[in-house]
Amino acid sequence: MSMISSSVTLAAATVQAFAMFFFSYRIMKVVEEDGEKLAQPRPEHEAVAQLTRNEAAY
Repeated sequence: MSMISSSVTLAAATVQAFAMFFFSYRIMKVVEEDGEKLAQPRPEHEAVAQLTRNEAAY
């Protein structure tokens, strides 16, 4: 492998690692700050809840 391709591969891996850590951090912050609000049931969840109740009956 040439020096250029090794350098570009290392740069890409570094950017990917940074992006993974950054977005993981942001997701944890959102859950920490808005977790209770996000855990509340919403109307669009009703179909899944009904399906779960139907499957529990079997």
